[in-house]
Amino acid sequence: MIRENPSESSRIWIAGKPVEEWLAASVGSSRCCSVRGGTPCRTMEVEGAVF
Repeated sequence: MIRENPSESSRIWIAGKPVEEWLAASVGSSRCCSVRGGTPCRTMEVEGAVF
């Protein structure tokens, strides 16, 4: 699933809403570590910090 849709990887749901809605975060992607073979991974940006 991660390779097909990286924006859905590691998505967390709370009370039926994704965590980015609760945090007013934007979702993006970055290149994962070598363990994942460099495939895209999901990131979230909250108040200028990217996780």
